Amino acid sequence: MRKSFPAAIISGINSTIQRILLRGVPFSPGMRTINCLAASKILQRTICRRSLAPLLRLLDALEIKDRRRAIREHLIANAFSYRFYLWRKHAIAGAKPAHLEQHLRIQGLESILNRDQPATGIILVTAHFGVASLLPNLLERTGENVLILSRGNSEKSFAKQPMGANRKTISLEGSFLAQAFLEAKLAIQSGSFVLLLPDGRLGSNPKRHSFLDRTMIFQEGFAQLALATGAPVVPVLATVNEKGFMTFNFQEPFDPGDSGLSRSERCHTITAQYVDWLERCWRRDPGNIHHQWLKLFFEETQKPSRR
Repeated sequence: MRKSFPAAIISGINSTIQRILLRGVPFSPGMRTINCLAASKILQRTICRRSLAPLLRLLDALEIKDRRRAIREHLIANAFSYRFYLWRKHAIAGAKPAHLEQHLRIQGLESILNRDQPATGIILVTAHFGVASLLPNLLERTGENVLILSRGNSEKSFAKQPMGANRKTISLEGSFLAQAFLEAKLAIQSGSFVLLLPDGRLGSNPKRHSFLDRTMIFQEGFAQLALATGAPVVPVLATVNEKGFMTFNFQEPFDPGDSGLSRSERCHTITAQYVDWLERCWRRDPGNIHHQWLKLFFEETQKPSRR
């Protein structure tokens, strides 16, 4: 149903005002505001009560005692609303280095940037966890070429700065996956970073893996890409603590598996390492799990059948 003419005008004005406000708020004041809102017990018990329900259910299942910390981390990681989320992506792209240092720490990136074979690309894998959505903008600041295989068309978000020449995004939603795979392969062969999230629902190689005493779907396309190109798979942990301080940790590459194994066995071995890595992340920092993926965990996972 189309909006009436007055409603469309009001909606357009409202959107324009929000666009101006989000673009005009600097990174540091905006982050302090998000942190203060996350600490408000009034908001936690009223407006945010429903959105926190899946997290509280998981905390019960994992027998996590420090709920206060997990709740604050969860609200900061999810940024309260989609507009806050868009603002944060935009703001971190234009923030001054001195302001970034007050709010985040990057670990392990130097070893990747100073790799022995810079002509060889790297597959970066992360998850719908913490502040992983900020990774593309941070990587773009390094000057490295980055190809992002994303779930949706993020280029339409109004709070996003125009992408530089060293960054390209391919939406997997509604696209020809074989073509996306080929572009990712060519990007790696030219020395680019390829960033993707294997815990998504889009892809052509879904497999169920044991995860937190259930079974959950993971995509194995990143492992096939690694075997096809010989590129290392580097997991990136992007977390935020209860005070809003963010840490981006580029960790050790996954073991590519014994060359004597079949291709499918090696693919499974690499994917299993990612699943184990993500399960440790969930257990260690449950507050950093994205709200939507918490809901999917309880709605779409299966409990292993008992024989």
